[in-house]
Amino acid sequence: MRLCRSGHTDMRLTESVLLLLHCIGINQITAINECTCWPVSSGSGPQPELKIHNRIFIGEESANLWIAAGPRPTDRILALVLRQVLKNTVGFKDAQLLNASYTYHEWLKQMSCNAVETNCSNRPMLHVGLIETGNQTSTFNGFVHSIGELGPRVRRGWFIPSRTVKEAEFGQGPDHWQYFSRQNLAKNFEFNETQLNVYTAMPDGSGKRWCSRLGGFDECDDTGQFVPDRCRNQTCATLLTAFPHENYHDLLMQIKKLKLFVKVAWVGKRLDNLISFLSQNNSRIVFFDYSISPLTFDKEEMTEVLFPSCDTSGQPDGCIYHSARMLKLVWQNIKQGAKQAYRLMENVRLTAGDYRSLMSAYRKSLSDDDDGLLDVACDLCKYKLNIGKWMENVKVYPEIPVLTVVQADRNSVEHATLLAMDKINEANIIPGYIMNQTIIHGNCNGDTVVSSYIESITTNHEQIIAVVGSECNRSLENLVGLANYYAHTVISYNTESATTNDQSGHNYFFRIAPDPSILYGAYIAFMKSQYWGIFAHFFDNAASSWNTHLRAMADIRQLKMEASVKLSSKENPRDDLQIVIEKGYRILIGDFQVSVGLRTMCMAYELGMTWRNKYAWLLPPWLPRNWFNVSLEALPENCTVEKLDDAINYSFAYQFKELEGDDFKTEVGFANVSDFKQKYLEKFSLLPYIGYAYDAIWALAKGLRELQELNQATISLLQERNQTHVKKLINSIRSNPFNGVSGPVHFVNNTRKISQIDIYQYVDGVYNCIDSFFHTRSDSLGEQFGLISQIDPEKLPKNVKKCEKQNRIVYRYGPITDGSPRTYPNNCSSPLFTLINGFLGHRVGCDVAMVIFIVAVMLTSVVVLSLAAGGLLHRYYRQKLKRFEQQQISPFSGLSEYELPEDSVRIYRSLGEGAFGKVYLGEYLKEENCVFPVAVKAAKDPKNLNAKMELLSEAEVMKRFEHVNILRLIGVITQHDKCQIVTEFMMFGNLRSYLQDRRHLAIKGEIHSAHLTRMALDICRGLSYLASLNYVHGDLACRNCLVHETLTIKIADFGFCKNLVDADYYRIVRSGPMPVRWMSPELLSTGVYHIQSDIWSFGVVLYEIITFGAYPYNDLDDNKVQDHIRNGGMPTLPQKVSSKLEALFLRMWMFKKDDRPTALELFEILTADSDLVHPALEESPSRLDYITIGAQNRHSKSTSSPGPTRTNRLRARSPPGSSHNTVQRIRYNTTTATARINIDKAF
Repeated sequence: MRLCRSGHTDMRLTESVLLLLHCIGINQITAINECTCWPVSSGSGPQPELKIHNRIFIGEESANLWIAAGPRPTDRILALVLRQVLKNTVGFKDAQLLNASYTYHEWLKQMSCNAVETNCSNRPMLHVGLIETGNQTSTFNGFVHSIGELGPRVRRGWFIPSRTVKEAEFGQGPDHWQYFSRQNLAKNFEFNETQLNVYTAMPDGSGKRWCSRLGGFDECDDTGQFVPDRCRNQTCATLLTAFPHENYHDLLMQIKKLKLFVKVAWVGKRLDNLISFLSQNNSRIVFFDYSISPLTFDKEEMTEVLFPSCDTSGQPDGCIYHSARMLKLVWQNIKQGAKQAYRLMENVRLTAGDYRSLMSAYRKSLSDDDDGLLDVACDLCKYKLNIGKWMENVKVYPEIPVLTVVQADRNSVEHATLLAMDKINEANIIPGYIMNQTIIHGNCNGDTVVSSYIESITTNHEQIIAVVGSECNRSLENLVGLANYYAHTVISYNTESATTNDQSGHNYFFRIAPDPSILYGAYIAFMKSQYWGIFAHFFDNAASSWNTHLRAMADIRQLKMEASVKLSSKENPRDDLQIVIEKGYRILIGDFQVSVGLRTMCMAYELGMTWRNKYAWLLPPWLPRNWFNVSLEALPENCTVEKLDDAINYSFAYQFKELEGDDFKTEVGFANVSDFKQKYLEKFSLLPYIGYAYDAIWALAKGLRELQELNQATISLLQERNQTHVKKLINSIRSNPFNGVSGPVHFVNNTRKISQIDIYQYVDGVYNCIDSFFHTRSDSLGEQFGLISQIDPEKLPKNVKKCEKQNRIVYRYGPITDGSPRTYPNNCSSPLFTLINGFLGHRVGCDVAMVIFIVAVMLTSVVVLSLAAGGLLHRYYRQKLKRFEQQQISPFSGLSEYELPEDSVRIYRSLGEGAFGKVYLGEYLKEENCVFPVAVKAAKDPKNLNAKMELLSEAEVMKRFEHVNILRLIGVITQHDKCQIVTEFMMFGNLRSYLQDRRHLAIKGEIHSAHLTRMALDICRGLSYLASLNYVHGDLACRNCLVHETLTIKIADFGFCKNLVDADYYRIVRSGPMPVRWMSPELLSTGVYHIQSDIWSFGVVLYEIITFGAYPYNDLDDNKVQDHIRNGGMPTLPQKVSSKLEALFLRMWMFKKDDRPTALELFEILTADSDLVHPALEESPSRLDYITIGAQNRHSKSTSSPGPTRTNRLRARSPPGSSHNTVQRIRYNTTTATARINIDKAF
């Protein structure tokens, strides 16, 4: 999968331009100067104003983008720089500052807002530079995300002018703080109380103090100071600091504990100016600040007062002076709701030099009001900060991601969709957004398309909103069902799909190409126009469903499909074609792909099934016109291009009308179709699907435009897969018809309203248009269809047109007939004769016709009476059988509380099958707008009582379990003769296949011991849970352990599970397939299960894990495994197994069950060593697990193999020449006698 983006360069900021970003210009807005950051090309001056208004949406309402700003001038400058970049460079015009004096935890509380429950429109959403200090820890929750540090770490501390430290009376060394523990020295740092009373008051004239009891600071007095008891009657130093919310509790605790003669005065934002003024006057001052601030960044001017560290003091006091992070915080909704802002915040970074520039610029400013600080921010933006680095990979215009599925060899389709997106972006069809696409090269492989689709929606940061594709039926089928669950609109441009014609259950599926089902009508209408009544149909695997539909329509229109032949690209079609020759059928429809078509038409040439012998071939629209013009290597043996050309000469080809006439006026970026062709032909030739693919993108864009005009939050809500808005998008696409390059695009029930197929005849290398078939749908008039040549031109629907050049059909050797005789007698004209003659297809007399009629009446009477009697007997039998079933199923009445409504579960496709049932992928509608995927296990034959009992017994066991490592039962469906159990869906399937698919990663060393140990722990945890409830699983193996999308392992398949509440064992009472390679010695010898039997099986599971799905006992055939285990044998371990892990295997595989550890003991062992279970690869594993319990083949003589002795068997190797590939392969339903084991005696 690779990413392709629309390339409209005028609407996005390229990396080279971003490096030139700076701020220019000053505008007056609401009395505050604004500076605008714009990219400038070298020498070209400023770019025009950014014509975009990005928004953040909370639900469906837009909100301001609030940037948190603390009271410190430096905090506000940083917030202003961020605001200017967001407003004028990224386009968030509603970015605003939220000024507040909050503590670290108060900011977190303010930002922790649940938009589902609370109005978050006035809460801070971004915070740059929040300092995490002291004992404060990052108590982030699900609503606030930390996305890194702003720059170098900072510390808080006491600072004094450096000149003061040099004075002899202050002292030297690490005992600075002790100076303030002596009253006679500390008094030298007293501050004038009268002046201080002015500075501790807020500047708003209210008389309030920065620190007061009303603000929650209980120990501040009326002057806004903290005065310790020891300073009330004597002079003490005055510690000046800014805001109490930053340090109040820390300073009080420190002063009290160290018994310092220090008072604290909080002076707010005046601190910087006050300290600068006092410093210039050589006053003795001590203040509390950060190590990076306008006052302290010059290390020569200020010296930090040293205090005891945490390590030396043994107290937490000094810990408040440890280095602290400056964090960048974002509200959770920003990541999806304002992706550009989130990406910008990830890039924001300040170096030590940036901090010096900030401090220097602030100190040079003359004001700390809003205007003055904004000037500083603009100066930094313009000259100092590398804003271009911040803007790297920030997409100013938000993108609308679309997933496009194409074949790798169809880059013409990829170019068509890219061209459509360029035109849409140039015209600004969806204002403020750019469409782009992620390309999946599906190559008609359903598994590839589905896996790439799931990967895209689970790993892509930009959630897609729609899917365009797929390129063929095989991949479209699975994609539509899965996209319906994930609420993604799918617009198909291909013409091959015969399925998904029924739109019920596929509400999000559109077909921009004509409905392929009209091809049946085109075949039938043309054959009737030529008076052909019978035909043969050739098709390949990709068109299997076509055969059924074509036969049904032929029956309705009174034509007869005499032969239907399924062809293979690997088999010779000679015999199939020979049968058609013998039957005399002359009208041949070929629905096949190129590979099958080459082989078929070459053989048709060899057998003479061509125009020379008056055969007529009708070929499908998906074959390109030059499909037979291939290289010699691609041709079948003894075939040439010339032979192929002769074989299809005078054949009829059907082509969907993908492009309208050159003069057709469009509404999709080109004036007419001719302009589109001219632009497209600059790089590519006109190939199939380009018109439909181009219009598919436009249909989506026009639907999005209408919704976006009604609700600006539409794109964001669609990316969240909001089902209400996805349905609105569906309705919007339906209600926005337009003229595309493929003609008028108008949907009726998600299918195109007008479809037209042109019918061509290939004559001597030229395709001549001979007629056209149309099909229109209308809510008022219903359906209209037919050949244009047979309808009055005045009655033709609008926009249905004839071929530009109509040609006559050419028959080289006269008209072709369908091969049936059409001679009728002249001596009998009765309707009865006509009826019988038409039925038999050959000439009979009137007397014979009468005899046939009488016999037919008598036979019909007998049949009717027999059917009536049979119906009565059948009804009696069904009633009796139903009473019997109710008696048998009554023990499961406890499942009634798990009964689900029949219409609440929808089944999509098969995942696998077992002896009694099949497993399907489905979805469960729990309540309105609450749908999630499930696995549905259903009886193969709902009328089979044994199958029902098996399924209901398993459900009866599962309902008792509730554990993270046990597959959860959701419910059952038993109404209307159904028998289904519904469980949670496990995306990655069973553990064995999961491991086998990742063997190559283990070989490369990319899977480590911790991964495997975690898997083993999950299984062990589930096994321990079962044991605590006295349940034995009985069939523990990797194939019965499933892998959740979170990679959690869950135990499943409880068909053998039993409760040992009445005894510590239970005896096998069933026959059939048994997992002997996972069975313990006592089970094979006595037929009795114990709790410890599961421990043996867990050992084999552990063996499967470390070997990535290897087959246990792969050097023994199935008839020898049981004797090997009974005689003390066990699986052969690889040489790479560690001695510690080998010892654990020995304990789990002890011959006596009581010597094995319990599941709880195993859990403790695995928990204690995360590297215990490590990779140890050996040969590729077999895929077969079960052999059947029953009578051994009396003609088979197998010698038992006791296996290696107990002292050396763990390291034994396979005998020379042995291979697991020689092991007989047996599946669930095997009945091979030689594969049976005889343990009947043990029972």
